[in-house]
Amino acid sequence: MNPQPEKQVQKFEKYAATHPMGGPISDFEKEFYERYLKGFSGRLLDIGCGDGKYVSYFAGHYSGAAVTPCDISLKRIRRVAENGFLGVVASADYLPFESQSFDAVFLMQVIEHVPVPDLVIAECKRVLKPGKYCFVLTPNYPIKRVYDWMMMIRNQKWSKFFDDPTHCSKFSSRKLNQGLAKHFNLVDVFPTFLLGEGRSSVIKRWRDKRGLAMLFCHKLLAVCKN
Repeated sequence: MNPQPEKQVQKFEKYAATHPMGGPISDFEKEFYERYLKGFSGRLLDIGCGDGKYVSYFAGHYSGAAVTPCDISLKRIRRVAENGFLGVVASADYLPFESQSFDAVFLMQVIEHVPVPDLVIAECKRVLKPGKYCFVLTPNYPIKRVYDWMMMIRNQKWSKFFDDPTHCSKFSSRKLNQGLAKHFNLVDVFPTFLLGEGRSSVIKRWRDKRGLAMLFCHKLLAVCKN
């Protein structure tokens, strides 16, 4: 176990017990990854892998990929192992891997859960080989709260009236770009999970132009390069 305070570890273990992680990967994400990883082979690190949604996708989609799941929660790593993937229990800000040892790094909805995102981003850069890509997905604040309230009303999930209590670092597109640019030479941030993007070609085209879509999208997807 990495030198992470026990209280912090228990928080994530408790969250893992009550919040399973799954669901499909959006078409936008699939197209996005294929743009940068077409024909990918090599070592791929999924930091904060949860219950293995992305691990299963990448292992199945890229035959040449050796995927390493990594999560602070032992419960989640055990769930991933049940699906045939051996993972590593570790904190995102203290990775037990050699420098420049991975050909792709994924940080999917993780940095909003850590108190010092800069340490995590620095670790992503450290373990990534030169010229390779790191992908970061995170909720887009403050508009994220509007999406929460819409879900609350639609599904009568009254808990959504309150923000996710495990989110301690909140990013807008500008803040995300600035945080990543401190460590990576190339950073490009894209809007996604925009309301109606899967049903309307007009909204999809508006999203792809970015602009105001950066303010109104539910989540932000960034690609970074050493």
